[in-house]
Amino acid sequence: MIRSQLWQTSWVPSTKLFPPTLPPDFVPRPRIHERLAEGRGRHLTLACAPAGFGKTIALAGWLQEVRRPWVWINLDELDSNLVDFTSLLVSALDTVAPNAGRHALVLATQTENPPLSQLSTLLADDLARVEDELVIVLDDFHLIQEPSIHALMSQL
Repeated sequence: MIRSQLWQTSWVPSTKLFPPTLPPDFVPRPRIHERLAEGRGRHLTLACAPAGFGKTIALAGWLQEVRRPWVWINLDELDSNLVDFTSLLVSALDTVAPNAGRHALVLATQTENPPLSQLSTLLADDLARVEDELVIVLDDFHLIQEPSIHALMSQL
């Protein structure tokens, strides 16, 4: 487990913050990598295909080519509440931008029903301070059913 140095309340399993190890027989997918690279400068790039088509491995392989900071979050149904999701996001950001999201995490953990506009503003302000364009991979985001998380991501 990774324990954030900034937030005594945040315990995040390290397996949630790293892409899978590429298999020895990994075959690079240059066309997919090119399509993902086209997303540079855009706010959102969606990798969408049916289960089992290799989205996760393709993204993990692409990240080996990316020459900018990136974070990875493995999501599941249990992450579908605002506090846990914010904790995961802030813990991931902490790996490339220490202190990013600190105020947002405090707001999320110490306020019942934190205002999403304030939460997104705090996160956006910290993300704007990251010196390089940052790639954030939310693997299996389709498993997140909480409307407040969808609203937060829309605002970001």
